Amino acid sequence: MFYKNFKFDIKDITEQGTFEGYASIYNTVDLVGDVIVPGAFDRTLNHKKGRVPFLLDHDSTKRAG
Repeated sequence: MFYKNFKFDIKDITEQGTFEGYASIYNTVDLVGDVIVPGAFDRTLNHKKGRVPFLLDHDSTKRAG
């Protein structure tokens, strides 16, 4: 088993384990120097109706939620 630590701001969580939060914040430099601009996720969020998997290391075989 491995553990991964990361900053994650949870807005809400239900008794079933469903949660909302921010995994990426606009106009903020991340750990590798990237900056996400407003609108960067619009197409994906609209296409998926706001429901996207939360992955570890961008690996679709490692779902965190």
